[in-house]
Amino acid sequence: MIGQHRAILQHKTRVSDGEGGFIVDWVDLKTVWLTVKPIKSSEMIKYQKLTDEISHIVKMRYDPTIVSTQRFKFNSRVLEIKGRPLNVDELNKELELTCLETFNL
Repeated sequence: MIGQHRAILQHKTRVSDGEGGFIVDWVDLKTVWLTVKPIKSSEMIKYQKLTDEISHIVKMRYDPTIVSTQRFKFNSRVLEIKGRPLNVDELNKELELTCLETFNL
């Protein structure tokens, strides 16, 4: 089943600092539904061939706007997308994403 957890998709952008300058910050794009699964140690080698470091596999409905420079804010957690989103079976129904849990909001 896809979509057990509600999350906010974010992307990094330049925003005004209120004093005429800019800062880089994460901005909310939209709410999405995810299935989040921690990586088992037996799966770690398989996924590390695809990307540097990951901690979770995220599945969601297909969305062609999802890119590897985005992240999900999920409750008090942050899951950064690592690597290219995978269009499962090329059916445009489901995406599988490798993510790394980080602890900064």
